[in-house]
Amino acid sequence: MMARFLQMTPCYPKLTFCTDRANPIENSVAVLDEDYNHNLTLCRGSQFEDNTGNILSLAAGDVLDIHIGIIAGHKPGFAILWNISVVEAVENTMVGEPLKVWEDFLSSDPTVPNNERDSSVTIPDRLPAECS
Repeated sequence: MMARFLQMTPCYPKLTFCTDRANPIENSVAVLDEDYNHNLTLCRGSQFEDNTGNILSLAAGDVLDIHIGIIAGHKPGFAILWNISVVEAVENTMVGEPLKVWEDFLSSDPTVPNNERDSSVTIPDRLPAECS
């Protein structure tokens, strides 16, 4: 996939992402100011219209196989504990407990263990009605 630029006009006109498969945000942090009120870990510039084919409909008990495509094989500077969670994006709150947790994701070892690349989670039956 070729890199392309996306202007986040609806969210923050000053922020432009040069997206590639990793959709990096590191360079964007430098242009943020007090007017920015989004969470970059949830809003990374991907536009809904570009991702309609990626929407899944899951029910309680479904098993979701996950492959994490590690493109830039390095430990993130601030994220040692990683998790897969259901997130209520408007309020930026986690719904229930994490579905999967890695205590030391992407350790300094250059080889990435298989359990950090490929995993699965079961969609819990205890999610609120708005998740169904």
